[in-house]
Amino acid sequence: MILNLLFKMKKLFFGLFLFLILAFPVFSAEVITEYSQDSLAILNEELRKSDDGINNLKEDKIEEPSSKEQGDILYYDGDSWEVLHHGTSGQYLKTQGDGANPTWATFSTLYANRQLFTSTGTFTAPTGVTKIFITMCGGGGGGGRDDGTSGGGGGGAGAWIIRTAFTVVAGNNYTVTVGTGGAGATAPSTSGAAGGNTSFTDANSITVTCNGGSGGGIGGGGNGGAALGAYNASEATAGTPVTTVGGNGGTAPSGGRGGGGGNPFGTGGTGGSGSGAGQNGIGFGAGGSGGCGAAAGNGANGFALIEW
Repeated sequence: MILNLLFKMKKLFFGLFLFLILAFPVFSAEVITEYSQDSLAILNEELRKSDDGINNLKEDKIEEPSSKEQGDILYYDGDSWEVLHHGTSGQYLKTQGDGANPTWATFSTLYANRQLFTSTGTFTAPTGVTKIFITMCGGGGGGGRDDGTSGGGGGGAGAWIIRTAFTVVAGNNYTVTVGTGGAGATAPSTSGAAGGNTSFTDANSITVTCNGGSGGGIGGGGNGGAALGAYNASEATAGTPVTTVGGNGGTAPSGGRGGGGGNPFGTGGTGGSGSGAGQNGIGFGAGGSGGCGAAAGNGANGFALIEW
């Protein structure tokens, strides 16, 4: 009985073993097949995404320019990418705001042209010029003379303006009036002569006048000239006063000579103690110094510089 039981158990174990051998490959194949199908689906999805990305890149890609050189610039014109070929040496890249393409531009030279007037003359506005900038000053006053203890006072300097805008019409003529320097006194107890006025009137009948400096007196110095007229920084307009004035002449020390007044364009004649002749103003629009026992110095002429 025991042998029979052992024989049956042997057959059972053999059958189980055979079942496992036969069943395991089938189970493995099913698992592998299912896994492979899932992986293939995932792979196909990834490939589809890749194809979409490639297509998008094809649509958005920037075409390589057919003609290109070093220094070219790539820009978007609202529809497509375009090439702005390099400019010339010294140019700069200029943006023209929203809705406009960039461009190369050349720096303009400020006040590239100029005409200097040291005496009264005529300015003819060149073709295409509608605005000019004027720098000018009035004539300096002459020094006064006194041979006594008062001495001669220095002449005042002419008024001045710098690069003030005026409107002109191309082809039209404009008179530029330049003031001369005042003569220094030659006779005892005499004041010097005032400097002449420098002025310009534009196409809008706006006139700016730089008055000449006053002549030096007996002992006292002459006042600096005051500029009369109207202007602002960008365009000549009526009603805005000009407030630049020339320097006052110096008061003479007892028995001496007062120095002349100055401005940005000239230096007044040097004064001093003791008797002696006055000195002329140096540069433009400066006053002459006073004289004591000798003639006083002359004021310097004014000028006008027109730039456009």
